[in-house]
Amino acid sequence: MNRSLIKTRVQKFLSETRNNNLPVTPQKLAIFEYIASTDKHPMAEDILKNVRKKFPNLSDGTIYKNLKKFKSLHLIHEIDAPDGKRYDANIEPHDHLINLDTGEIHDIKQTSQFKLPKNFKNLTLYRASVTYYTRSK
Repeated sequence: MNRSLIKTRVQKFLSETRNNNLPVTPQKLAIFEYIASTDKHPMAEDILKNVRKKFPNLSDGTIYKNLKKFKSLHLIHEIDAPDGKRYDANIEPHDHLINLDTGEIHDIKQTSQFKLPKNFKNLTLYRASVTYYTRSK
């Protein structure tokens, strides 16, 4: 993973948490840094296992509470994968390709230009993406 991309994501995280008057604990930062440093779209259990190497007493509740907060601040996306919820710090518009045989999830360039139907003119499109479900040949 590109170090400057990770740094940019962490800077956005620090900025958003400060703007929302949230304390930045070492545990909270470690959780976000792990998600920001991988393109593997980890599950909460993967995040917990990795961050516990540095913070052995980290609880499951701390992970879930922070994932929920990061999601509400639009710092991460939650992906509903066949094997459970996964997390992605790539908040730029993109789609996902999920291989149902291997469980791998890949970010792919967004190929669609989304527009709301005219009967929803009172709404603004916030985010749209496509998930491609595939099987190995």
